[in-house]
Amino acid sequence: MPARRFLLLLFFLDLGFAGFARADQTGFTLSDSVFQQGSLLRTYAVVFDYDKNTIRPPAFPFLDSVAQFLLKHDSLSFEIRSHLDVRSSSEMYGQNLSQKRAKAIADYFIAKGIAAKRLIPKGYHNTMPLFSKQEIAKMKTKEEQEAAYAKNRRVEFVIISTKKPGE
Repeated sequence: MPARRFLLLLFFLDLGFAGFARADQTGFTLSDSVFQQGSLLRTYAVVFDYDKNTIRPPAFPFLDSVAQFLLKHDSLSFEIRSHLDVRSSSEMYGQNLSQKRAKAIADYFIAKGIAAKRLIPKGYHNTMPLFSKQEIAKMKTKEEQEAAYAKNRRVEFVIISTKKPGE
């Protein structure tokens, strides 16, 4: 697939900030009103300073939308997943960084009035790539490879409960 078509495909997958789910998961959007445990919202709108857990300001509007969604749907609890690309450094360092990033998102939501008990931050480092190192190595252009690496750097929100904590 030519690099331009590949990048265009990745762009269209990102429209609306809500991503796609794995084949064995259902996805959800911020406009949905019916939910099921295990549903996933994937986003590339949450960006961090390089090699840090500091959320960059361009992410704030999307996170504010998610916070409003959580306030409206107070029966939902989420696992907040932070993923790094397959080029990331040592396993321990990458796991620590991805965990800190997931916690930074949870802290952002807590500051917006979301109960901490509804949020489970979890860093996945590079253990669940959308594109493996082998798949990326087979790509013909640097642009295709960089787009694939970028897809591996993502945040996911997974519904872990549709009941209010304590119900």
